[in-house]
Amino acid sequence: MKYSKLNIFYFLCILFAISVVSYEIIFMKKYINDLSNSTEIFQESEILKKLYERNEKSFKTKQIYTTEKYIALLWLQIYEILTCLGISLIFISKKARKIIFDKLNQNNTTEIPFLTLKKSEISYFTLFGILIFTFKIIKYLLFSCKIGFDAFDFRSQINNLIRVIIFISYTGSFLASLFLKFYKRKYFYITIIAFGLFIYFSISFKEMGDPTIAGYERIDPTTLDIQIQEAITKCELGNDIFVKRTGSFFTNAFFAINFVTKRIILDGEIFKGKYSTQGILSHELGHAMDGRNILFAKITLEILSFVFILFFVDCLVSKYFVDENVSRDCSSAVLFLFYLSYFHVCLKPMNNILSQIFEFRADSFAKSLSQHIPLANSLFLISFTKEPFVSSKLYSALLYTHPSIYDRLKKFD
Repeated sequence: MKYSKLNIFYFLCILFAISVVSYEIIFMKKYINDLSNSTEIFQESEILKKLYERNEKSFKTKQIYTTEKYIALLWLQIYEILTCLGISLIFISKKARKIIFDKLNQNNTTEIPFLTLKKSEISYFTLFGILIFTFKIIKYLLFSCKIGFDAFDFRSQINNLIRVIIFISYTGSFLASLFLKFYKRKYFYITIIAFGLFIYFSISFKEMGDPTIAGYERIDPTTLDIQIQEAITKCELGNDIFVKRTGSFFTNAFFAINFVTKRIILDGEIFKGKYSTQGILSHELGHAMDGRNILFAKITLEILSFVFILFFVDCLVSKYFVDENVSRDCSSAVLFLFYLSYFHVCLKPMNNILSQIFEFRADSFAKSLSQHIPLANSLFLISFTKEPFVSSKLYSALLYTHPSIYDRLKKFD
């Protein structure tokens, strides 16, 4: 039996979805079991044992919440993969596409004068975008109570969806169609790559905003231990270290960098203590030491994304989805949105793996600056609202930018 390239594409998409979903269900059972046996896990090393004895009450209080949160995240990931895959494969299918066009308006096939797209193609792509957008909103409504979204988080997610689906894919498709009306396709590739890189580099060379406007205070380096002062000088951070010590138990700490600015931001109640502040600060200084490598990795991933979109979607795939109903431009637009809503799962592990490598490197640097216990204690406390305490390395790469706190703390012995 001879299989077409289109059928092979369907098979690979479905196989990928089944593999990820199956693995996540298996992991869910393992994760619940590991949490129920967490007391035994803490006896595996001296660092873990001391941390458990020091924070036993806090850990037990947060254990139920943490379990519910990450089980909800597992189901959220499964929901997202299956819905995006199902909607996309329906719209990509030639048989389903013919039925959809018949229902929309079979006679409305006139080409818009200033575009290469037909009116029916615009309706087709609009319907596809609305469905993807709707199912993603449903996802956040279903799981927001479990994963800790508040009103601000929900608005942020909606704004991100509008940016990705409307401004990037929808508007981008119209601009591409307008461009191709007057110029050859090869010039379009060159223009898109140049424009994308220009936008990225223009943002990277822009001065970051002042955190003091949002209530952050500068940390005076002279109040810190001498080893940390020397590291700050070596990283050329000056006094660009900001902290906000008010707020809830939720803690955030990150190193921000572009081509003109680099700074460390600390936010949370935990930073009222000197040792906690210095512990996490020493970790962020490890990121500052790796600043150039982090920038290079980000730029490399951006370029890979552009190349992947242009050549995989437009050159290698779209020609197999062209028929009497859909032109190459419309097919490219649909597949591009398909990539944004589904195949980003393929690129996400690449970013996560790189991020986890930098996290371990930052931990190693931090251990040379501060005592193990203050740093480990701080990482342990903030882990409740971050990555799960225990996690397999493969699953961790699929979802998280940070390795599990268990893997990180074991390296402190």
